[in-house]
Amino acid sequence: MWSDWPSGSSFFRNINHEGGINGRRIKFISYDDGQTAEQARKLVEEDEVLLIFDSLGTPTNTAIHQYLNEKKVPQLFVATGATKSNGPKDFPWTMGWQPNCEKEAGIYAKYILKKKPDAKIAILNQNDEYGKDYLKGLTDGPGSKPRA
Repeated sequence: MWSDWPSGSSFFRNINHEGGINGRRIKFISYDDGQTAEQARKLVEEDEVLLIFDSLGTPTNTAIHQYLNEKKVPQLFVATGATKSNGPKDFPWTMGWQPNCEKEAGIYAKYILKKKPDAKIAILNQNDEYGKDYLKGLTDGPGSKPRA
């Protein structure tokens, strides 16, 4: 749906040339995500896709996350660090591939405190799940309350 893979990718052509995956050929479909939820429904209900691969961004994935899980359409290698994208108990059809933002920010916080223990850290974050996850990781990650 939203991917870095070009539609004429030699990777997909090679897989198809070798007989596909379990006999199924790959047909790469890509739509503009200006209407994310609508386009996801089109992919599932009209194009009858097997899966959604490498969908990019927290807001776009948030818009389709619940729907794809309800329809049991695999959402593989989700390109977002939102914590909820790695919740197999509640969303078994979604699999992220990058570390979640909260853990990533916690790693940054620990590194900064280790290398620059007297540094002052200013945080400017966006007011959505992405920003909230990073803020939580920065403040909770070091294991102690940040200094004011």
